[in-house]
Amino acid sequence: MSHNLAGFAATTNTLQRLRRVWYHSRIFQLRPGTGLAFLPIPDWYTIEQENAAGRIVPNDFAMEQDFHRGAIDRFAADSVGSGLAWLRTNYFMGLGYQVAILWIDGAHVFGPDVVRNDDKRRIPVSEYPINRALRSLGVMSTDNFDEFDIFGLGGYSEYKHIAATAEEVVPPG
Repeated sequence: MSHNLAGFAATTNTLQRLRRVWYHSRIFQLRPGTGLAFLPIPDWYTIEQENAAGRIVPNDFAMEQDFHRGAIDRFAADSVGSGLAWLRTNYFMGLGYQVAILWIDGAHVFGPDVVRNDDKRRIPVSEYPINRALRSLGVMSTDNFDEFDIFGLGGYSEYKHIAATAEEVVPPG
C-alpha cells in the first residue's frame, strides 16, 4: 500500500488565496465537520493532463526541497489572519516519511519538519509533523483517531483518488 500526497490544509477562504496564482486548482473537503479543506498538488501525470487542457494548477511545491526562504515567506503572507499548513506523505509498503510546514497569522511556525518511518519508534504519534500542524489548525484527535485521520488524509492515497471521490468545494462566482 502506498500513500503519496502533497498539498495545503486550511480554511476554504485561506485556500482561495492560493487560487489567485493557481486559478484552476481544486479544493476538497476530505472529511466533513473539520472546518478545513485541502488543496492537493497534482502528481506528475495529473499535471500533464491539466497543462494539456490549459488549466493553471500547482506544478511546484510537491517536495519539501521546493520551500526555499522566499517560498516560506510567500506562504506566510497567505496565512495572515488564519493558519496554513503544507503536508506531504510518501509511503510505500510501510516505508517512507511525512513532512509538514506550518504558518499562523503571517508567521512561519515550523518546518519543513520530517519524520521518517524509522524515526517513528522514538516519536509519539501526536508529535508527527502532520498531526502537529493539523492540531495547530484546530483539528482535534480522539481516543480512536489521530489528527491525520480526523482531517481525512487517511482515506486517500494519492491526488487522483481525492479528485475522484472527495467532495470538491465549489469556488465562488
